[in-house]
Amino acid sequence: MAALAELNTSHGFAFAGPHAPANCSREGTLLVGFTARFFKGEASSSRDTGSRSTRFGLEIAVPRCLKVPQIRGDSISTGRSALDAAREDEADLILLLEADREASCENWLRSLAMLPQTELRFTIASCSFRSGANALGYKEGLSNLQDVRRQDPERYRSYLLAGAGEDPLHQGGTYLVVRQYGYDLQRWSEQAPGKRDIIVGRSVSGQFVDSAGEEIPPSTPEAELASRIAACSHIRQVNPRGFARTQFGDAVRPPDVRILRRSSEIWQDGTPTGILFACFQSNIQHRGFEYINNNWIMASGFNSGRDLLLDPSNGFLRPGRTCYSFVPPSRSIPGDSFLSLPSR
Repeated sequence: MAALAELNTSHGFAFAGPHAPANCSREGTLLVGFTARFFKGEASSSRDTGSRSTRFGLEIAVPRCLKVPQIRGDSISTGRSALDAAREDEADLILLLEADREASCENWLRSLAMLPQTELRFTIASCSFRSGANALGYKEGLSNLQDVRRQDPERYRSYLLAGAGEDPLHQGGTYLVVRQYGYDLQRWSEQAPGKRDIIVGRSVSGQFVDSAGEEIPPSTPEAELASRIAACSHIRQVNPRGFARTQFGDAVRPPDVRILRRSSEIWQDGTPTGILFACFQSNIQHRGFEYINNNWIMASGFNSGRDLLLDPSNGFLRPGRTCYSFVPPSRSIPGDSFLSLPSR
């Protein structure tokens, strides 16, 4: 069970340190992301809209990737400009809660609602994929990069942790992107099963499939997968595996861009309605979510066209609320990163 919550705060945010007090105890984990609205300066003031004007701000540099999201394809799906979307979707803090029991998340939310001078703007509840598959019928990975973490820790950190070019205060933190997608299960059901496999790049059993929809043997080398999986499939677009082609057919080697992602499924009234996607990266625009979306997924000249699963013209998944935030290293916030929550 996971819940995404956003808070508006009036006069600051209280942390308890050096250790969380007893009444802070809750089952599960709570991750706090700071949006651009939490900092003073142009990045924050550009989001101001009347009643949602900036009420305070930290007197430190704004993490450099907390820019207004420029997500290719979204204006087609949502009809909103990038700045309007940021004004409507962002709050001061993003809180990502995870627990094994729904009641634990509810306890967290009740405590958050009791914080003084705060407004709980919205919550999105989601849960792990039943039987490991999403409502489209395909297995959904909850984590990745673990092989890189074991084999090349330094490379792993370069994917996730903010480093050179950031304010020293922010180095070692990470950027969190949270994005909501809505299903159109009716439109998806109209696709033949074999066509669905090609769109995703996998069969429902989890095996990679080639451009004809045939399963590729598990022993196939990674380098060969890049030439056999359909170029416009979701699997290839989000991870080109070191090989791609331009709109002119020329072979190119895409940059080494990877993110750590977590996804869960949103349910309403007993029906799956969408996906809550979260990812971590060292740089959103140049080595993370926005780069992958704008230069690979939604680029008409990359790998023969847009990602078949996420192309707005296909309408299988509709983008919704998207929030950028920064999760600082523990040394850059006062005390510990525990919230000082009221008793239940």
